[in-house]
Amino acid sequence: MNKSDLIEKITRDLKIEKHTVERVISSFTHIVMDSLAKGEEIKIMDFGTFYVSQHKERKGYDPAKKKDVLLKALKMPRFRAGKELKSRINTKSK
Repeated sequence: MNKSDLIEKITRDLKIEKHTVERVISSFTHIVMDSLAKGEEIKIMDFGTFYVSQHKERKGYDPAKKKDVLLKALKMPRFRAGKELKSRINTKSK
């Protein structure tokens, strides 16, 4: 499912205008990105947690140049599924 599919599904489910749903989805994604950029976590009960993890600087290998390289430290966005989401996925797959 992509963003357009999600918007269509929410529009049908809630019986509200498509542009309203587009604005809500856009606002949600911007808030998540801005919060993660500030190092904040976003916890949605029973769904999951968006957070940032820190990767340390480390050695790597560049196969094209055939030499060792130093990989910079970086921050990565992560998502940890909540209990209800895990339960629903495992129930539906059976």
